[in-house]
Amino acid sequence: MKHRRDSVIARNSHGDRQTVLQKELVLSKHIEKNLVLEQELDVLRKQLDQIESVNKELATQCDNHNLALLKSKEQLLNVKQTMSYRLGYSLLFGFKSWAGFKHLLSTISTLRKEKKGVIKKERIYLELSDSALSIDSLTPVTKNIHAKKYPQYWESLLEEPDAFKFQKNLVAGADRLDESGVSFSITIDNIDSVILRLSLEALEPNYVEKQAILTIDYLDHNGNSLSAIIDTPYSPSLKKYYHYLNVNPKMNNNILLCPPNGTRLIKLNVRLWDSKTEIKFNGLFETICHKTGVSVVIPSYKGEKTILKCLKSMQAQTLDREKFEIIIALNGERDSTRNKIEQYIKKNSALKIKILELDIAGASYARNMAIQEAIFSHVTFVDDDDYIDQNYLLRLFEKARYNNIVLTGVKDVVDETGEIKNSAITEQMARASKKAEIAYNDVTSVLTMNACKIAPSHFIKGILYNENLKSGEDVVYWTKLLSRFCPAIDFSAGFEDVVYYRVITDNSVSRQKESYDFNVSQRLDVIKDLIDILDDSNENMLFIQSKINAQAGFIKRYLIKNHNDFGRFQKEILAKGIVNHFVQDVNALFTERLVISYCFAPYADTSAIVMSKRINQMDNPVDVISNSMSNVRTKDISLNKIASFNIGKHTELNAPQAFANWNAIAKFSEMVVREIGNIISQRSMYKEIYSRAMWPASHFAAALVKQKYPQIKWIAEFSDPLLMDVTAKERYEKLSLEWLYSHGFIKSIDDNGMNDNTFYWCEYLAYEYADSIIFTNENQRDYMLSYADETLQNKILEKSKIIPQPTLLTSYYDVSKIVLEKDTGITYMAYFGSFYVNRGFDALFQAWKDLDNSQRKKLRLYVYTQQERDQVIEGAPEELKELIIVLPYVGYFDFLALTKQFDILVVMDAQTKGLKLNNPYLPSKISDYLGSGSKILALVEKNSPMSRMQVAGLKVCELQNTTDIQNIIIHNM
Repeated sequence: MKHRRDSVIARNSHGDRQTVLQKELVLSKHIEKNLVLEQELDVLRKQLDQIESVNKELATQCDNHNLALLKSKEQLLNVKQTMSYRLGYSLLFGFKSWAGFKHLLSTISTLRKEKKGVIKKERIYLELSDSALSIDSLTPVTKNIHAKKYPQYWESLLEEPDAFKFQKNLVAGADRLDESGVSFSITIDNIDSVILRLSLEALEPNYVEKQAILTIDYLDHNGNSLSAIIDTPYSPSLKKYYHYLNVNPKMNNNILLCPPNGTRLIKLNVRLWDSKTEIKFNGLFETICHKTGVSVVIPSYKGEKTILKCLKSMQAQTLDREKFEIIIALNGERDSTRNKIEQYIKKNSALKIKILELDIAGASYARNMAIQEAIFSHVTFVDDDDYIDQNYLLRLFEKARYNNIVLTGVKDVVDETGEIKNSAITEQMARASKKAEIAYNDVTSVLTMNACKIAPSHFIKGILYNENLKSGEDVVYWTKLLSRFCPAIDFSAGFEDVVYYRVITDNSVSRQKESYDFNVSQRLDVIKDLIDILDDSNENMLFIQSKINAQAGFIKRYLIKNHNDFGRFQKEILAKGIVNHFVQDVNALFTERLVISYCFAPYADTSAIVMSKRINQMDNPVDVISNSMSNVRTKDISLNKIASFNIGKHTELNAPQAFANWNAIAKFSEMVVREIGNIISQRSMYKEIYSRAMWPASHFAAALVKQKYPQIKWIAEFSDPLLMDVTAKERYEKLSLEWLYSHGFIKSIDDNGMNDNTFYWCEYLAYEYADSIIFTNENQRDYMLSYADETLQNKILEKSKIIPQPTLLTSYYDVSKIVLEKDTGITYMAYFGSFYVNRGFDALFQAWKDLDNSQRKKLRLYVYTQQERDQVIEGAPEELKELIIVLPYVGYFDFLALTKQFDILVVMDAQTKGLKLNNPYLPSKISDYLGSGSKILALVEKNSPMSRMQVAGLKVCELQNTTDIQNIIIHNM
């Protein structure tokens, strides 16, 4: 018996060893695999660095090409303004027609007046917007693609120039630059860094790069040149470091100089480099010099109970007293804080403490004011009710460089009990510390709080806290700093012990009571600022979006508990103009309707825009399923602004793209049903589906969904008749009767007599299966009824509703800032769309032509179309051609903005007389015109939908009635 037991033990022991060996083998393989993956990751990182470098270089070249093109256009325009060109051009065409001869006489008269000075001719200057001159375009491309980024240039216009207290210096005798340049120097004495500001001006606005250059020479006490400690371009021929200078007077050159150890003098020279125009330099150069050390900024509002403990932790610091200062910004209502600080200073005179007294209450304002006073190279923030470890400043500063942020740990102190707890922030840092390189998302929590970090003063002073935010100002401030300067991230030595002690009180953010104001309204204010940063950034966009998502988390959690406040949230989103994907994430919690729109925003298509407008005016948010249109339509991301506030989950499928290809339609429909199955496996069933068709695939997909989920209510909208085109001809595309049979739409297949037209079935399925049918006007409904199956007509009437296309709120007409340049005394008309003189515009032109000469010349017609100018003006009277301006289509929001600026907007009915029972078409643009406030000239067929409209500002006249057209024009001139 014992032998058997020993045998079993032996076998078990052998089995255990085998198991251990197997596990070790698996572990060994995993380790080996990890090593391979790490090597692959390193290769990918290097490739990414190279791609980013090439991308930056391409962006720089693009900027330069744009500027060169601008200069060429400017030169061309000015050549065309010269007397010789204008006279020669007029002579060339002056004897080819009577109109050309009249133009010649007019030109000669104008040139004579210019010659005598009666008419002053201005030189034409073209100018790129400031946004077109990116900071990267002003900075030389670094050849070493692995070098860290550094701030050679700040943003051209600082948020607040006073945040930098520059010392002004003047070089005598400086005026216009030449190749020898203007020399000046900066004496260095215990200086860690210098911010140098210069402003140059090209006398002709030709802002191409490399027209002027700044050379830099760091010299020791013997006059020997020293090597730069930051990656600055070096010229072997000049034997100096250099920066190219921007010569746009609207943009300052803000340059960081970091003198190497031993520097006694920085010699600088500003000179012409590759310029063909004169450049002015008035000799003014401004500097800020930062000493080596740390400025500790402490905002304090009624801090009498806590400030002394904070100061005692400063007194205990092991960093040399000469290497740090304390700036306390007392703000708002006074208490005994100042008196306590002054008493403390008397007992601890070795501490360098500066007190600011500010009447305005607010930590952000206090920090902004204190930042301006900082004299040291680096800044750290401490709250007056917190305190720091004795080695805090020493450990942070010993890792600090000109281009990094150094982090250390945080411990939470419970105010009531004094209990000290490890924080999640320190745990996050501990995990990140095991990585070879720390990414922003590895330490996302600590990066955007004010505490437990040190950063260069030239970063800190380049950003301002938003003083209007009630909370979350630290998130916005540090996100903006990280986005703009892209600093490296380092940890202090012993970060888990050398910590910032954060005192948790009842007023702490982490203990804020839930409320709509804090959890929603204040979070939206922060998000709005973060979106602005995201829009302006080319770096760290995923990190910025993660910050937006974190703020949105507060909103989601609150609204899940407080459904009744969702309406307030939507109104606030609209009022603040917030467009971001997080809105859809929140909306998706409340959607009960699914919209199926084969073509949808952001694709630039009329049907996509109208569906967006429909959603804009729906009472509750919706989910959307659409299809990619990338092969047949361009994208206009701005179109998302129309409806994004009211959309939850938007799924874009990738079915084949076609208007009338049955296989593509069937594929999309089946993909929609599968996608809905996936969606409802993770949420409740939708109550409604809404489909809209010009694109037939929308209705086929909705019909298939209705067939599978009959409990869902289906609302089907027709934008226009589908089966019959504008010429009353039947559209045809063969569909698969087998498809209809397999999905239960027909009981059997009769190949001999059954209709197999896709467009017929698109209308039929909606009539038969939809619970509600929407038409945009009565004529459309009556016309579609006239050829529908008689057995369905009563059903269609019972289900139908007439809902015109929606008009957006006036705020949408102000989204674009496009401006129409107008002369006084001129009446401006506009037409948007395809333009044919013989399709209704002949009467408009005849009415215009018949005006007396003085009135005729006071009228301009702008035509925004895809057609060439020759096509548009062909057939127009000669005397009108020079008064017609033909321009390409503009984006939707540009279109809306322009409609407000024209005096008269022209719209015309499709001509159907003799082709159809009635005119079923209501031009889609009329709904947009109605929101503009401008006068509308509607050229209509008798009894068309538009002819029956009675709206203020809409002037209706029949297509060929030149008398009425002329009277309307004269009345509105």
